[in-house]
Amino acid sequence: KPLFFEKHIRKEHIQKYNLHSINNSTFKNYILWPIYFKNKLVSWQMRSTKTKRYHSSKTIAKYIYNYDNAVNKNTIIIVEGFFDLLRLETYVNKKNLKNIAIISGLIKRISTHQIQHIINLNPERLIALFDRDSWFDYYKVQNQLNSNVEFEILPKGKDPNMLTWKEMGELFKRII
Repeated sequence: KPLFFEKHIRKEHIQKYNLHSINNSTFKNYILWPIYFKNKLVSWQMRSTKTKRYHSSKTIAKYIYNYDNAVNKNTIIIVEGFFDLLRLETYVNKKNLKNIAIISGLIKRISTHQIQHIINLNPERLIALFDRDSWFDYYKVQNQLNSNVEFEILPKGKDPNMLTWKEMGELFKRII
């Protein structure tokens, strides 16, 4: 599917995350990802592949994306968006880093519901990985979490989904 190709989404991603391509009269060139919580479909978000335009269900702020995969993981890395998560999780899986999970709030400002879900996960390490534009919104909630959050801030102009494989290797050497 061309939309998936444009965003470097492979067949394995489509299957694992149950992704959908939306291309109708209302929404042209969108990718939709469903959000599951405790193996139940609870919300969704979609993004245009042509612009940075998002559409989300009203319940999105109540959930953490990829929560089910993060249960019982020692290290959790939280990123801002879906494509950031996809890129980092691809690296984690290829390198067989089994005790690391990548999660996302999928919104600019993390909600109290999402904070509670992170607390419930109770990871040994929680690492917040953001670009320079987003980290402060997540930094503000550090006091609300019952764990020490480690922050990894990327250089100006870099998003986690833009990192090369080499940069990813350097990043993971620093944080694990």
